[in-house]
Amino acid sequence: MKNILALISLLLFSTFVEADRAAELNNYLSVISIEYNKTLPMMVEKDIELSTTLTRGSELILMYRTVILLAYKSKKSRLINKISSDVTLSTCSNSTIRKLLNAGATITSLYVGKENDIIGSIRVTRNEC
Repeated sequence: MKNILALISLLLFSTFVEADRAAELNNYLSVISIEYNKTLPMMVEKDIELSTTLTRGSELILMYRTVILLAYKSKKSRLINKISSDVTLSTCSNSTIRKLLNAGATITSLYVGKENDIIGSIRVTRNEC
């Protein structure tokens, strides 16, 4: 009986520690998003701008907007498939972002057309790296 109570106590403590870490990560991502948004929008390529960032729990969402391409004119799945491996590689290669991924964050690159219609998104977790 003592062993079962000890095991239950250990599980409850681990859950509490994990919840505390998750809350800390969520708060940290919120601060990153707020600070980053002060510098946006920013052109990242000749026809793509990083327009805003936001968070949803342990997910940091980077919203990229094409300044030329309209979403309905793009071959949405083809475009996302074409850039997916490069986006994943660059996300995993960034040492700062890699630390966030290792802490349990998800980085989502959301792509929208010129008029903010969704083209698609690429989600990266530590498992993709």
